Amino acid sequence: MTNNKLYSTRESRLDTIVGGQTWWPRLFKAREEFDKIGDLNTATIETFNDWLETEYGVRIVLDSVGDITDEYTVTDEQKYLIFELKFA
Repeated sequence: MTNNKLYSTRESRLDTIVGGQTWWPRLFKAREEFDKIGDLNTATIETFNDWLETEYGVRIVLDSVGDITDEYTVTDEQKYLIFELKFA
């Protein structure tokens, strides 16, 4: 249970979440890469979640509203290692 009234925005709360020091910055960097690729060729890209799982072996866990949580599942350890090294 969280009290979102303590923070002015969702982003200002991110660094207070356990794991927020590593997961969220890496995820934002990956999103920037996805956006650049999407600008080049939108026909082959589905969603950020699908792309992240295909490219880096990470499946994002969404909450009941569809927002990204701080939980994720590694589906391909070799690809996930590249994710860790690239966006660390």
